[in-house]
Amino acid sequence: MKRWEKLKKLFSEVEIKSVVAKDIVIPSRIIDTAIYLSERGEAYFFCGTILKERDAMPLGVWPYYFENMKPSAIKAKIKGFARIRDGCVVLDNFVGDSYNESEKFKYLDKFRVRFPTATNVYYEVVDDTGKECEVLTRACFGLTYNELEKLFAIYAKYFGSDNPYKTLPRLTRSKSFNSCDLTDIWIPGMFPYVNFHFDSGCDFSHVSLFGFYRHVKLLTQTGKTKIIGEFVSELRQEDILDKLSEIDGSFFRALTRQSFY
Repeated sequence: MKRWEKLKKLFSEVEIKSVVAKDIVIPSRIIDTAIYLSERGEAYFFCGTILKERDAMPLGVWPYYFENMKPSAIKAKIKGFARIRDGCVVLDNFVGDSYNESEKFKYLDKFRVRFPTATNVYYEVVDDTGKECEVLTRACFGLTYNELEKLFAIYAKYFGSDNPYKTLPRLTRSKSFNSCDLTDIWIPGMFPYVNFHFDSGCDFSHVSLFGFYRHVKLLTQTGKTKIIGEFVSELRQEDILDKLSEIDGSFFRALTRQSFY
């Protein structure tokens, strides 16, 4: 079953009243991320507003004076909304602003995105019982944490560093924001990203999840050499290759360094 089909199934199963797009307002008391699910099987993870007068900001900036307002009413005051999609933070309109006005959405206010903390790099999307919803985690971050760790292990075996003392690439996070060394995509503070060096000053020490996925997908299409064939075979055996194929590579409004300066 494709990811969008699983999300459509989740839409029908979750016991939350749906709202048509034209009636949606900015929720009140958002904790970090506002999660919406559409009836056609797309998930929206809004992690804050991008104000016109501010430089790069942390996740979860939701001015209280925008609460319960129609998205169209605040358009002139902001650059847009920060939305997480497949491990990439993009600039987008809020649901109901530029989508089909009759489309139905559910506000998943009982679900929450868990970002890395100062003590661990784990991430997930959980329901009100604390149980991970893997299809939502993939829609938000591209792969689940465990799937990404499997991908790291396979990658390190063929292209990285794989020994008991030093495994690269690895997942990490930073208190300050960074830019992806491959794509220039904005990496907010405490947002997971990929590190190819233990020294943060080295090139490719800050690679976004989205950038890493694109890099891996390129490797799988670079020819039929033995090492690439074995790499692809292991990805397929671990059921990672198909999940990588569902990560959208066409983000025209990805937030970059130039988005703020």
